[in-house]
Amino acid sequence: MLSKIADIWRNNYGSTLTIFGLVVALVMSVASRYDLVPTIGPPSNQSPTLYGRRLNSQTTILVVSIRSQDFREGTVVFQVVGPPQAVDEPLVPIFSRTVKLQDGLAEFVVTELARGTFAAFAFLDPNDSQELVMDQSGLPTEPYGFARPAGVNEPKLLADGVFELTTEPVFIKIQLRKPLRPVRN
Repeated sequence: MLSKIADIWRNNYGSTLTIFGLVVALVMSVASRYDLVPTIGPPSNQSPTLYGRRLNSQTTILVVSIRSQDFREGTVVFQVVGPPQAVDEPLVPIFSRTVKLQDGLAEFVVTELARGTFAAFAFLDPNDSQELVMDQSGLPTEPYGFARPAGVNEPKLLADGVFELTTEPVFIKIQLRKPLRPVRN
């Protein structure tokens, strides 16, 4: 059986193909060693595909709509926070974007977040501080709003302002409302 395979290999220019294969392998190994091969895509050790299954680094799509009936223009800060690990842990934004409110509306798409559970809020930032200003009792002094699912069929299983990011697009809406105690200048 092996002799038949060897005869077929020799009759089909096996030695020529072997030499050509060895030359290609030598050239590629030298090119790889001296970093002469251009990188296409992420390095294999950082690839989101592992053994045919996708990891949590799949692209997520969050579509945000911020509206205000009381304010037609201004700078709005949108922030996303993750779930706190402890009861008294302050909520630190893991994502923030500043957008312009035009005709009472700001809409944009966020793709930089991983899959998981998040909460989001937005506030009008007239003093450009990038922080929601609170009074002594902890109430906002700037117009603000929390995320709500935008679809009519969205399940209400999560707390208000909390949403689950998966591989499917998630639509949230935020209605800015006047603060109970606005800052007076």
